Amino acid sequence: MLPTITSYTGKKCTPKVDNVSNSDIELQLVGAKTLSELHNACSLVREKNGFDIFTIMLRGNATKNHSSLFMSREYHFGFTDHYLKSKYYLCDPGIRLANETKQPLIWSSEYYFRSLRNDLSTSEGSVLSDAIDFGMRGVCIFPFFGPHGITGLLRFSNDHYLDIYSEKLSVRPVIQELARFSEFLFVALVRILGIFSSDSHPLSTREKDVLSYIAFGKQPIAVAEILRISEHTVTNHLRTIRSKLSARNTAHAVAKAVWLNEIQPF
Repeated sequence: MLPTITSYTGKKCTPKVDNVSNSDIELQLVGAKTLSELHNACSLVREKNGFDIFTIMLRGNATKNHSSLFMSREYHFGFTDHYLKSKYYLCDPGIRLANETKQPLIWSSEYYFRSLRNDLSTSEGSVLSDAIDFGMRGVCIFPFFGPHGITGLLRFSNDHYLDIYSEKLSVRPVIQELARFSEFLFVALVRILGIFSSDSHPLSTREKDVLSYIAFGKQPIAVAEILRISEHTVTNHLRTIRSKLSARNTAHAVAKAVWLNEIQPF
């Protein structure tokens, strides 16, 4: 069964990125209340890193047997129009590979012809071949895995080659920064779209207590003393919290919990 599709298209802009830090952009996401404001933050990241366009996809189960797909793009772009019309979201190799590895996927036309092509099905190969025909030469995909089965990806693309598409060690910090931004972006997007109901709380009261003290700067042994539980129990709570929030580490879990209003920022 095909998913129900909702799309949003913004307007292309060339924001000024002089003296704009990653923290400044993340703060914009903190205060974003509309998709337009969220797009402005993405445009800053896109411009700052030399990309041409971004697209956002978010998928979740509307009911047990039916899924919904939200797709947002910076502006009308030939390939994104073709992508939707051809229903490529059903066989997008970027989505499959990102879901399998749970890691950022960096793709370029050179890499495709060198090795990736051999690992794709016929329909997946058509997606990438058409992308190249439309002039796309490089793509960066950052997957998102949220609570309640929500998944998504942030995709930046180019019609020319950038260093980020290489295997140089120097580009790894940039990829890590973009991955961090994508996590903040998707939690903000989930909040703006109202995917979670006001009474949807993935964390238990005790888990919130533990994470709140961690957010305040307490070490697990100190949290154990305050809550009068063992340090082992605190560690188990943190492991469960990371799993529930699909967080990479405890700091990431704190950020997600604040965004989801599970705990209050200190």
